[in-house]
Amino acid sequence: MSTPAAPIWHCELKGTEQLTVGTPFEMDCSGDLSVQWASQAPQITLPEKAQPYSLVILSAKKLEANAAELIVTSYRTGELKPEYVRVMTGDVGFETSGLNFKVQSVLKQGEQAKPYAPIGPLHLPMPMWVWIAIALVLASISSALWIWFKRIQDRRRLAEDLGKHTHAAANPSAYLHKELRALSKKLISAPDTNSVVEWNKALDQAIRVYLMLEFRYLTLRGSHSNVLYGWKRKNREVFDVHGATLKKIFSEMNRFEAHAKSHKASEYEQILNLVRQWSDKIEADRVKKQKGRL
Repeated sequence: MSTPAAPIWHCELKGTEQLTVGTPFEMDCSGDLSVQWASQAPQITLPEKAQPYSLVILSAKKLEANAAELIVTSYRTGELKPEYVRVMTGDVGFETSGLNFKVQSVLKQGEQAKPYAPIGPLHLPMPMWVWIAIALVLASISSALWIWFKRIQDRRRLAEDLGKHTHAAANPSAYLHKELRALSKKLISAPDTNSVVEWNKALDQAIRVYLMLEFRYLTLRGSHSNVLYGWKRKNREVFDVHGATLKKIFSEMNRFEAHAKSHKASEYEQILNLVRQWSDKIEADRVKKQKGRL
């Protein structure tokens, strides 16, 4: 099989004054006959009688139709004078000759030189898709480890939170009704901003504890949207039926706090009744579902 013809370019080597094995230096080339480079990384082809890895491309600083700036190195020692050098991307590239450079050994006197041929290819630039694939694999592993760690951390936090409310764990619905009765007794005849904030916090805590005990997920931290999202993930079937009511309850609580001085005690009782009805419907659906399994 014949070697395809390649245009002749002129090349100059820079930084070759004190070369040792593996030291990078520059190879600047140009020519009147243009080269339509392929997409792959350029590689050097040497004559058969030349020592392998006498000249290897590490990277391409510039690769244009009539000029190329390459970072190269050598994994051989001695006075190197290849008959010619071809820089190719696939079947296209250029040919140059007249290169002459000397590479000194980095070994101390008396040491045995080790072959560099197996090492040389590792210094060649890998295709971009290889780096992308490596990055994706590392990202997938990191993501899996993070999810695994977070699940363990969430289970520990849930166990801690449940441990603080063992007295109510047997009957979450009864716990919530007890808290609602206590809040009803503490209704304020002349509410101000501070008392509304305190009342809202107590109701918010009661709802969060109820959800945690009933559906076994983290509720005591985060915003209302996090509580709703966590419920949706934990029990989508129940959330689809009763989630909208909880959104309305949270919205009413926020409205009360934003307009603290414009509400009467009866309006506070209305939101408590809304919470009671919401939890009673959840309990009724749960009992109905249990009876259906019998």
